This record gives sequence, C-alpha cells and structure tokens, in this order.
Amino acid sequence: MKIEFDVRELLPLFEPLLAALRPRRRQRAQILMARTAYAEALAALSSREPEFAVFLLGPRGHPAVTHVVPDTTGEGTPASFRIGAPRLNEVLAKFAPLGLDGKGFWHTHPPDCERLSEGDLTYARRLLANPKNDAHEILMPVLSGGLVFPYVVRRDRPTRAVAAELVLF
Repeated sequence: MKIEFDVRELLPLFEPLLAALRPRRRQRAQILMARTAYAEALAALSSREPEFAVFLLGPRGHPAVTHVVPDTTGEGTPASFRIGAPRLNEVLAKFAPLGLDGKGFWHTHPPDCERLSEGDLTYARRLLANPKNDAHEILMPVLSGGLVFPYVVRRDRPTRAVAAELVLF
C-alpha cells in the first residue's frame, strides 16, 4: 500500500505547536493615563519641592489612570517621602463609591534621581503584601529634573521596578 500526500496538508496539524514554540516579544509595561490627569499631576508635582506625591486613581477593573489627588499630608524631605496613610485611606474611601480605585503613586525625586529608590520599592512591597490589596501592580512614575520616568512594580516581582511606557489618551 502506498500513501501519497502533500506535506502542506500536515501544516494545520502542526501550526499550534509551531506557534507555541515561536519566541514571543514580551509586551512592555504601560501606564495608561488620561491627558487631564497627566496635566493635573504635573502641575501639582511641579509646584512643590521634592519629594512630593500624588495618588493615581482610575476605574475599578481597568488599568487607566483618570484622576489624581495630591497627598497633602505626606512627609517629604529632599531625599525621601512617606505617604500620608490616613489621607490615602480617606481618598480611597471617597472615590470607591464612584467606581474608582487606587492605581499607584507619582512622586518627585531630586534632579538626576531617575529610578525608584530602595525606600520606594520597600513601600511597594508592603502594599503588595497587604491582603486587602488585590492589585497585581502598582504604578510608580517619577518626576525628576522636569522629566517623567514611568515605572511599574508588579506583585510577582516586588523587588524590581519595571520601566514602563507612558501612554496618554
């Protein structure tokens, strides 16, 4: 018995396997932000000396940032910043009924400090370790020397800041 076939007939059978073996480009982390929120954040952050922060808020279940609220009770020095926890809880309680939740914090650093500090990462790790926080990432852009450096800290790697792309809409 002789079986004849065209090899191309086998391709549909092997295509899922071939697709799984192809190297995939990992999509770069993104921070999606409304232009209005971006403008508000820049105005608030630029009006104060480092270190200062704004809370980033957006629709629950969606990664976009649509609102910012200055952290008026946080404690900042030229080299460090501590979020005002009572103020953060007040902001979250106020915006939760509107369908908004916390996405992260945008804060200022002195010029030439373009990366998240160890203190920033320690704070992010504490937030991600809190059982009340179900976020899989915390948005943590930095404003330094008039330039924006967007970062994300993810639950699966809380010791590392991931450089992100800031996408305005």
